[in-house]
Amino acid sequence: MAKILLVDDDDVLRFGLLKLLQSAGYQVLEASNGLKVPLILAIERPDLMICDIIMPEREGIETIIDARQKYPKLRIIAMSVDDVYLGAAEGLGANAVMRKKFNTESWQELLDMIELQLSF
Repeated sequence: MAKILLVDDDDVLRFGLLKLLQSAGYQVLEASNGLKVPLILAIERPDLMICDIIMPEREGIETIIDARQKYPKLRIIAMSVDDVYLGAAEGLGANAVMRKKFNTESWQELLDMIELQLSF
């Protein structure tokens, strides 16, 4: 069972994604901001991290850069409502990006993206 770290400050969205990922058979760890990520990565060693970009305390770009430097094999999916941030995240270490526009189609798109990333 693949282990996924879900990082997003939106509690409602994070809970919905948590349930979606668990129902798809993944073990899910969660963090409400980037400050919690280094400890979780060090202890839990997830296979993939899904990270929001715009968060308080420690934003996603910094979180992705740090994770990429310390864990080069970690697969990372960045999420944001802003395409500019997604482009930056991809250039700084995210393996894939997804625009936040969650509906039935995008849930499946995310699951497909996760499956693809875990196949590397």
